[in-house]
Amino acid sequence: VPTIYTVTVTDANSCTAAANKTVNVIDIRGGNKKDKVVICHHSNSLVVAGNSIIAHPAHGDMLGTCTVSSNFITGKSNKEEMGSKLKLVLAVMPNPTSNNFTITIEAANTNEKISMRVTDVFGRTIEQKNNLQPNQSINIGGKYDSGIYFAEVLQGNEKKVVKLVKHN
Repeated sequence: VPTIYTVTVTDANSCTAAANKTVNVIDIRGGNKKDKVVICHHSNSLVVAGNSIIAHPAHGDMLGTCTVSSNFITGKSNKEEMGSKLKLVLAVMPNPTSNNFTITIEAANTNEKISMRVTDVFGRTIEQKNNLQPNQSINIGGKYDSGIYFAEVLQGNEKKVVKLVKHN
C-alpha cells in the first residue's frame, strides 16, 4: 500500500519546515509458495531462490519484474509534471534505451542555474552536470551499463527526478 511519510523539522529559532514523501512498495516475492524473489535479468523477469539474490545486483540485475509501471515510464517519452504550478519539466526520449538518453529540460525560470546528477540504484553518482541552461537537450548514458538510473535535476528549490532504463 502506498504510504505518505511526513517529516517536520524545528530549528533553534522555532522555525519549522515539513516535507512529505510517498513510498510505493513493490512485492517482489515469487514462486508458488512466494518463497523466492523476482528479478530482472538482461530484460527477462526470472524467479530465483532467496539465497542466490546477493550475486544478481552485483552484475546489473534489478529486483522486481522487468516491466516498469506506466506511471514511471510511458512509451518512449517521460514527462515529469506537478500540477498547474509547473516550473521545471523533464522529457526523456527514448526511455528505455540501449544507447543514449536525450533529456530535455524545460524551465519557466531562466535566471536560476540548473544542475543534474545521475545516480544508480545504489545511490552512487554516475554523472554530474552543472550550469545547465533552461530549455536545452542533453545526451547522456552512452557509456552506462545496463540497469536503472535516476536523473535528478535541480533548479533553485525545485527538484525533479526521472527513472532511466538502459538495456542491451
